[in-house]
Amino acid sequence: MGQSMAIANVLARQAPALAGETDKDYVMSQMLLAEAEDIYGLLVKLCPTIMKDKRDGVTQLWSEDVPAHLAKLEALLEGPGPRFAFTFTGLTVGELYLWGVLYQMTLVKPEVLSNTPKINAWYSFVHQHPGVQKTLEGKAGVGTLGQYFIA
Repeated sequence: MGQSMAIANVLARQAPALAGETDKDYVMSQMLLAEAEDIYGLLVKLCPTIMKDKRDGVTQLWSEDVPAHLAKLEALLEGPGPRFAFTFTGLTVGELYLWGVLYQMTLVKPEVLSNTPKINAWYSFVHQHPGVQKTLEGKAGVGTLGQYFIA
């Protein structure tokens, strides 16, 4: 299986908690999958990658497009800091997929989350999760998450 959205939804089907434990969490997870895919689409279109150098639109991507998407996500986060959350479940496929897209963005622009403190706190919380750490260390059976987008 090669499509990230399909993989995420199969994982949620196999481990129902990943889909969201409530209807509200399920809907939020699906919204986050879609939003992450929107951001990823912008990155693919406008950001240079390890396979293709492109520069048209990259300034607008980082100065306007990405901040606009992050502001919308920031508004969706709830809870007392520093543990803001999108869902009660805590780690749905939508949240994990979004985290992965944000991770790729931070590899290009480490400061990208600095103007969205709730997103930054949530990102850090997920980043510290043992399963995420296992994946980042290349010990999760999916290989390592190398950098795809470049500056």
